[in-house]
Amino acid sequence: MEISKEQEKEIKLYADSIIIKTTNSYERLLDELTLILHKVKSEKEYKNIITSKINKDRALNLDNKKILIVDDDSRNIFVLAAALEDYGAEIIEAENGKVALEKLQDEVFDLILMDIMMPVMNGYEAIKTIRNTDGIKHIPIIATTAKSLKGDREKCMEAGANDYISKPIEYDVLITLVKLGSINLKKQWRTILDFQIIYNQVEANIVVIGEFEDPKHEVELIELLNLSEKQNFDITFLEANTIPRIVVEKLFILQEWEKCTVFVLQRYLYSYLQNLGIKCKYAKENWTLQKFIKNPSDEKEILNKEEVYSFLNELSIIYGYDYTEYQIDSIMRRINVAMIKEGIYNFSLFRNQVLNNEKFFHNLFLDFSINTTEFFRDPEVFALIKTKILPYLNSYNHIKIWCAGCSSGKEVYSLAVMLKEAGMLSKTQIYATDFNPYVIEEAKNGMYSTATLDKDISNYRNAQGEKSFIQYFNINKSYIKVKEELMKNILFFHHSLLSNGTLNEFNLILCRNVFIYFNDSLQEKMLKNFHNSLDNNGFLVLGKSEGIQRNNGKKYFCRYDEKLKVYNKKCPIE
Repeated sequence: MEISKEQEKEIKLYADSIIIKTTNSYERLLDELTLILHKVKSEKEYKNIITSKINKDRALNLDNKKILIVDDDSRNIFVLAAALEDYGAEIIEAENGKVALEKLQDEVFDLILMDIMMPVMNGYEAIKTIRNTDGIKHIPIIATTAKSLKGDREKCMEAGANDYISKPIEYDVLITLVKLGSINLKKQWRTILDFQIIYNQVEANIVVIGEFEDPKHEVELIELLNLSEKQNFDITFLEANTIPRIVVEKLFILQEWEKCTVFVLQRYLYSYLQNLGIKCKYAKENWTLQKFIKNPSDEKEILNKEEVYSFLNELSIIYGYDYTEYQIDSIMRRINVAMIKEGIYNFSLFRNQVLNNEKFFHNLFLDFSINTTEFFRDPEVFALIKTKILPYLNSYNHIKIWCAGCSSGKEVYSLAVMLKEAGMLSKTQIYATDFNPYVIEEAKNGMYSTATLDKDISNYRNAQGEKSFIQYFNINKSYIKVKEELMKNILFFHHSLLSNGTLNEFNLILCRNVFIYFNDSLQEKMLKNFHNSLDNNGFLVLGKSEGIQRNNGKKYFCRYDEKLKVYNKKCPIE
């Protein structure tokens, strides 16, 4: 039965809460019945109890955030609004794209949930209009649609959506995507230039300015490259640290045809392209060429720990990255490396440059980020996951896994291969996070050098892989590309273990070779966070040089396999 607008408003007056069907529905229903039977005295107490299960640590805080839900079905709006209002969000409704655009003219929104199939103006048209309108084109948009058809995600992303979710909407995925949108609203330390492409046809020169922040940017560049491929030309990337998968593939083809020369400014992109077999030239800006002259009397300065701690505190205040609880000896080694690269031999001078120049900090940030990884690293660990943990998890109707500190994604795709072979990938959602936004984009691309292919195949076999490693990839001359079938159930996003709290309730968490860079106090904080993020029978996998001995981890976890650093959640906490 359809309800009118008047009836909808009347229902809202009496509906204090709506129980959404999720894995926690039973517990939520018990909470509601308890409230009725014991007659909770105050509205404040009611609200505290009702949100205790869903929002136990307020990791997602949407207070003072205004979210626009665009959908022609009032039932869908009820469900979405009930979920997000539990986190403090203010919800505004619009029944189609035209009404949404009108509301966007009058009010300021932090996030938009956009249905696709609507009368008057559909979601595709509305998203494209928003992305082309100054003042609102920056707002994160999550597209929703009732029919998950092949190509839906690509169409939504091409229109300008930041992400996509199909109906019926899974509560946990929705909350994680909204969390990602809310994180992206925070101020970034990077200065991002407006994206633009400058094409000089006479000189056969293309200059790409800024990062690829919008799917239409890559479409625009590909169209231009297709037009330019009949002649030899130069292409220069300014500011971009990563480029999309489709652009990488196009550049590789053009270089095979000897049609283009690639110049890059940022060293991360230079290293990434070279690793994939794309020849490029490193074009340094004047500020990087201006090295500080070393006098014969200069000697390598011995860093003072107190000065370094003070420097780290200043970095946290200015740029928002907190390294104060990292292993200090490791941090000092990396500062020394960074000083050598910049040609600076005085710490006070280096400190001043980093604190006052974002580009110096950008390079130091990359030196602080260790991204060593490989497919099926420590294959005996993956063998245990395959033979012991996955058979247990297979009893669940839906499985949630978190790869924390996922680096460039090789561990994540290794896990996806294991799940695929076990027939479990289709019912698993993998969340893959890292605090380095560039490696996340690299992981999304899913492109890796063939230089390590022999080691990758050997690791796969030792991990008890059942088929051929290369069947999960498209093989090129110098790189391999992960097939789409492995990527569709993986959600990659930027996330800091130090500041963003828990994400969800998981069955399995992998955080390997991350703790070795933290001091014992920070390790304990992370273990408590992981404990709160696991279900009662959940597993935690650490790196082979890590454990729960010195960091009070025994309070939160018990041994499952100490040799391979696999642990079970301890309930209750000791």
